[in-house]
Amino acid sequence: MKKLYIVILFLCLFINDARSVEISTALVVYSKVDKTQVKTGDTIQYEINIDYDKRIKPEIPDIKKNLEDFSIVEEINQSPKNIDNRLVKTFVYKIQAKQSGSYIIQPVIIKYSIDKNLKSIFSSSGSAKTSKIYIDVKSVLKPDDKNKDIEDIKDIENISTNDYFKIIIYVIIGFILGFLIFLGFKKFRKSQKELLAHEWAFKEIDNLIKNGINQKAMKPFYFKISEILRIYLEKRFMINALQMTNIELEKSIINNPNNT
Repeated sequence: MKKLYIVILFLCLFINDARSVEISTALVVYSKVDKTQVKTGDTIQYEINIDYDKRIKPEIPDIKKNLEDFSIVEEINQSPKNIDNRLVKTFVYKIQAKQSGSYIIQPVIIKYSIDKNLKSIFSSSGSAKTSKIYIDVKSVLKPDDKNKDIEDIKDIENISTNDYFKIIIYVIIGFILGFLIFLGFKKFRKSQKELLAHEWAFKEIDNLIKNGINQKAMKPFYFKISEILRIYLEKRFMINALQMTNIELEKSIINNPNNT
């Protein structure tokens, strides 16, 4: 019985002594993914948790540098949580692999520093890091299409103010060019308008004279002059002169109400 009391007393002393010793870890960091085997286009959730004592100052690096082999679809930074005089900071990234293959997410190193008055508890400044994560990405295509791997659809790009300004400039330039083309076409149409009857007749006679008068071909020449005159009468006085004999044409000219 005495031995039992001695053992109980010894345990009590040990427990009391153990409670007087503060055992604390400055910083703990770990990472995880929701799946390690995916197909191209699948979304992977990559998460980093940093659990540290409130009295230390962690230096959190740019975690996205470790995810350069992936496309970051969404980034979630949660507010730190208070748990028993410690802070827990969580970073969540939703990522996608563009091509099939094996990928490695390298460890993230978190450095921390402590004040001099805490060295008796935490020893000295240091660092902690996550483990490597291996991800296997398989293609969604058939074996015959191994060299035709696909990429995910790109996100919609936001148009900046400069882009809007450029669009407005292009629209104005397009409008000015269109207006100038319209004026040129209108001028061309105006220059190509139908000539008056006498203008047309003089133009045809000038062309006939420019071609020269052949003494051996006087009959065709006078026939062409007659044709020009008859067309002129049709244009000027609305007389169907080409279909009339000379006598009919003479009567029509005399009786025409437009004759002056």
